[in-house]
Amino acid sequence: LSMLNGDLMKHLIACVESEDKGEAGEAAPMLDQGIEEEMEESAIMERDQEKEVLEAIYAEGFQLLSDSSSEGSDSLHYRVEVNPTEPMTHPACNDKCHLHVIARRGYPLTSSPMLWFTNTTLPPTLLRQISIKLKNTAVEFVGQAAVFDLMEYLAEGLAAWQKKFTDEEALAEKTSEDVVEAESDDEIDYYTTEFTEKERKQLSRRQRQKLRAAEKSHSRHAMILEKQRQTEETNVKLRERVRFENETISSRLAEKVVTRRWKEWV
Repeated sequence: LSMLNGDLMKHLIACVESEDKGEAGEAAPMLDQGIEEEMEESAIMERDQEKEVLEAIYAEGFQLLSDSSSEGSDSLHYRVEVNPTEPMTHPACNDKCHLHVIARRGYPLTSSPMLWFTNTTLPPTLLRQISIKLKNTAVEFVGQAAVFDLMEYLAEGLAAWQKKFTDEEALAEKTSEDVVEAESDDEIDYYTTEFTEKERKQLSRRQRQKLRAAEKSHSRHAMILEKQRQTEETNVKLRERVRFENETISSRLAEKVVTRRWKEWV
């Protein structure tokens, strides 16, 4: 309900607007009082005409919150419901959006309206970015009624702005996670550290991938060593067999020689 308070809304919008106080405080060229009054009357008339047109276009989606006839007020404050041309995605839980407009003194002839976009499910940072986009675009329309054009601009761009914001947030989060994981990886020796099943589950996806790669590498190394061991054992057995056979052949030859000489001697 406090959002409906004109003073609070003006304060919020003032926080978004980026005009330098020095620029805002510069004295405007002095006009003849009669001309100034005539311009203000024209501005009031155009603001009222725009309000009537918006009421006719948006019907129940238009809500007047205060007008120039209110005591001590020199501006119009109303809220218009925004219907995005494309549905918004998660984390937005609904498409119920509103644009608060304060048609201040001088609008639309010499100043732009004060604007504040609201949606109860979008992040405050995104809401602020959208309000700043609208404020910067509104400056281009000074001299003419701008609210309808700003509503169309908002409705067409909202889904794309939300997607861009979501993608940037996801990228920033991933980058942050990668930095944390990289710092953690420096402290882990995946080749020698033994992990329990519970500890494995606590590892990040990237860390688990590194652990599996290390285990595969270690397993391959172990297989190579085992194959080398088996080959060496086979070679040892082969050498033993050759040695035994050589010894056997030598023994038989020696026996034959002894037998032959014995026969010759007898």
